[in-house]
Amino acid sequence: LVAGSATAPQTLRLSGRTLDVPEASEEARAARFSFAELCGTRPGIAPLGPEDYLRVAKAYAVVVLEGVPQLTLHKATELRRLITAVDAFYDAQVLLVVTAAVAPADLFLAEGADSHADKFGDVIGNIVQDSGDEEFAFARTLSRLQEMRTHGYVARCAGGVSPSSVWIAHALGLDKKKKKRKKKEGEAQV
Repeated sequence: LVAGSATAPQTLRLSGRTLDVPEASEEARAARFSFAELCGTRPGIAPLGPEDYLRVAKAYAVVVLEGVPQLTLHKATELRRLITAVDAFYDAQVLLVVTAAVAPADLFLAEGADSHADKFGDVIGNIVQDSGDEEFAFARTLSRLQEMRTHGYVARCAGGVSPSSVWIAHALGLDKKKKKRKKKEGEAQV
């Protein structure tokens, strides 16, 4: 996770429950999560909410979020959790490293309908009728992700951690085929 730092699974105490952190370094204040663990819906486990993401941001100066899929309105609740997590990490000046199936601008496709909307509504109880709210919220999230890659953001980050926040897309060779990695122009070093 962080060169020279021991890592191990940890348990993070949240409000009234715990979150299993699959890999973390107390010394480096860094943690690794899959998208499913941080933003997904898992049977028998309540999804994380804003207060939970704030607690993760307080505990770790660096968060690695792996396997972010391309999202549509079929997964509006997961999209909103991602937006909420990025907001919490941005506000807390956490260094965020993300691996994704697609480039950041292609992460949200405004099509489909939330599979839970007909019965349950979205995460705040509203029925997702169209993509306007999600498009607006994701545009802000995309802007934040782009800022989190800049030298200025990294310089402001607390925790004394030197790696930069980088969006690492599938196209950079992190897929199962292990393509040769190419450095994209404007990306900061990890």
